[in-house]
Amino acid sequence: MAKPRLNPSQEKVVTAPPGPMVVIAGAGSGKTRVITERVLHLLAHRAVPPAHLLAVTFTNKAAQEMQRRLAAGLGYRPALWVGTFHATASRILREEAGHAAGRVDRNFVIFDQADTEAALKKIAEAWSLPAEQFHHKRLAAAIEAAKRELVTAADYPRSDGYRETVADVYAAYQEILRANNAYDFGDLLLELVLLFRRAPQVLARWQDRFRHILVDEYQDTNYAQYEILRLLGQKRRHLCVVGDPDQSIYRWRGADIANFKRFAEDFPEAEFYTLEQNYRSHQAVLDAANALIRFNTQSRYAKDLWSDRPAETTPAVMRCYDERHEALRVAVAVEEARANYGLAYRDCAVLYRVNAQSRVFEEVLARAGVPFQIVGGTRFYERREVKDALAYLRLIHNPQEAVSFGRVVNVPPRGVGAASLNILEENRRGRAPLEAAADEEVLALLPARAAAGLRRFTSLIAELAREAETAPPSVTLAAAVEKSGYLAWLAESKDVKGEARAENVRELITAAAEYEDERAEATLAEFLESVALVSDIDSYDADADRVSLMTLHTAKGLEFPAVFLVGVEEYLLPHANSMGEAAELEEERRLCYVGVTRAQDLLFLSFAETRNVAGSLEARSPSRFLAEMGEANVAELEPLDVDDVVTYEPWGRRGGSTLY
Repeated sequence: MAKPRLNPSQEKVVTAPPGPMVVIAGAGSGKTRVITERVLHLLAHRAVPPAHLLAVTFTNKAAQEMQRRLAAGLGYRPALWVGTFHATASRILREEAGHAAGRVDRNFVIFDQADTEAALKKIAEAWSLPAEQFHHKRLAAAIEAAKRELVTAADYPRSDGYRETVADVYAAYQEILRANNAYDFGDLLLELVLLFRRAPQVLARWQDRFRHILVDEYQDTNYAQYEILRLLGQKRRHLCVVGDPDQSIYRWRGADIANFKRFAEDFPEAEFYTLEQNYRSHQAVLDAANALIRFNTQSRYAKDLWSDRPAETTPAVMRCYDERHEALRVAVAVEEARANYGLAYRDCAVLYRVNAQSRVFEEVLARAGVPFQIVGGTRFYERREVKDALAYLRLIHNPQEAVSFGRVVNVPPRGVGAASLNILEENRRGRAPLEAAADEEVLALLPARAAAGLRRFTSLIAELAREAETAPPSVTLAAAVEKSGYLAWLAESKDVKGEARAENVRELITAAAEYEDERAEATLAEFLESVALVSDIDSYDADADRVSLMTLHTAKGLEFPAVFLVGVEEYLLPHANSMGEAAELEEERRLCYVGVTRAQDLLFLSFAETRNVAGSLEARSPSRFLAEMGEANVAELEPLDVDDVVTYEPWGRRGGSTLY
C-alpha cells in the first residue's frame, strides 16, 4: 500500500535545508510523521550517517514508535539515538563517567520519586524538622525545581530561614545519592549540563557526534532540557524543534513556554514553519477548539486548525444535576455511541481535571457493567511487589545502594529486624550496608538469628551478582525471586492478593524478556534504566476493550473516536488554584484545548449544577471555556430524563436501578 503524500506544509518541513528550525505543529497535524520523514530525508538525500542523528521524544512509547516507523521506512533498524531527554542524558553520563568528577561511576542507579521521598523523609525525621513546613514531598518538589533551573545544592539561595534549611537538606540528600552511587531524574539533566560546561572537550565530542538534532513535544521542555539542546546544537546549528505552544500544559512540572523565545534569541537565523491541517478531528471539533484557544494572548503563535473532514456532529454540552448524574449520563452516552455509531468501549475516553473525579465514574460504570481502565493511576512499576523485585536487581547491579538493601534485606523475613539494622547502621563506618553486613565483626554484635539471615542474604547477592555478569536481565531476575524465596513467599502469603502479587512479579520477568527481544545483548543496567524512565502514559493499553479514564494531563498525545470531557465548571476547569494570574488561566485554557482536540468524531462536554466537595454540596456554574467555544460551535443536549433510563435520585436510591 502506497504511503500517503505529505501535504505542502509538511513537505516544506521535511525537505528544508539543514539549519535551526521551529515547527509549530497543531494538534493532530502529523508531527510524528513529519519528524520521521525528516530523519529519512536527512539519511537518504543529505547523506547524514545515522550515528550523527539524535531524535528526542518525551515518552518511551513515542521513542519506540519512531524507531518502528524509521525501520519500516528504511527496511532496517538505523543506528541512531532515539529516546527521551532523561534516557539520552543517562546514556551520555554512563559513557562519560570518567569525567564525572568522582560523583558516581558508570553503574549508577536512578532514584525514582519514591526513593527520593523516602530519603528526604529520613533526613527530615533525623533532623526533627516540623512536618507542616518540611514535609518530604514539599522538600522533593523544591529540590526538583532547583535542579530544573540548574541550581546546585551549593548555589541554592539561603535568603531566609526556610530556604537555608532546604539548602542543607538538599546538600544532605545529594550525599545520600553519592553514597548510593545514584542519580535522581533531576540529576540526569543537571549533571549533564554541568559536565558539558566543565569539560569543553566532552561537549565538543558530543557536538561532533550529534550533528543533527530533532526534538518532539518541544513545548514540554524545561530550562535544563533547553540548555542541553542549546549546548549540543550551538556548533553546527542543525537543530529542529517541533511543538505546539497551545498544548503547553506542564508548567507545574517545569515546562517553560519561554523556550520558544529562547530558541529564537539563541538561533536568530531559525526558520519558522506552521502545520495547521488536522488529520484527527472533523471540522466541528476544530471550530470549537480554535474559538477557545484564541482567548489566549500570551506566548501564542497564531494558527487555525482545519480538516478536510466536514463537520459531522456538533460537540454536545451535557447539563447535569450533580456529579453522579454526570457519570450516569456518560455511561448512557457510551452505550448510545456503541449502538448508534458502532464504536467499541476502547474508542471512548473520559477526561477530567483532577484524579479525584474518577471515583464516581468508577462506581457508576462498574454498576452499569461498562468495562474501564484507569490510565496513570497506580502504575505497574510502582506496585510494592514489583519494586521489591527491582530492588533485588538494583542491589545485584550496584552493591553500594543502601535504599534497595533496606527494602529487601528482610523481605522475605530473615530475622533481621529494626534493632539489628540499627546496630548494622551504627557500625558501617562509611561502608555500604551490604559490605558491612558481610563483616564478621559486625555480625558478632547481632543476635544469632539476624546474623545468620544476613550471611544468607549477602551470600545470595554475591552469587547472583556473579551470575549476572553473563546472564540476561530476565534470567537474573528469575533467579533472584526464586533463590531468595520471594516468589514463593508471595504465593504462600495469607494476603488475598498474594497470588496476584506473585503474578505481577512473573509479569516483570516477562517485561525483562521482551526488553531483551528488542535489544541485542541487553544489560542489567539498561533494563533498570528503562524501567526507571517509564512514564504515566506508558501504562495505557490501547488494545483492551475498555473505556479509558484519565486526567487531561495524561491524555495529551492520545486520541479517541469519542471523548467525554467532564467537570467543565468554574473552579474545576479552570481550577480554583489557577485563577490567580493570567499565565495560570491561560494554561488552564490550553488544558481544555488539549481535551477538546483529543476527539476524532464525538465530543461531549459536561458540567454539574451541584457538586459534593468534602461532604458539602456546592452550587456550580458552567466554565467560561464553554462560552468561549461559541454558541455556534457547541450544542446543549436536553437534560437526560433519567427515570426513562434508570431509576435515579440524587440523594438516595430506589429499587430497580442497575446504575445507582
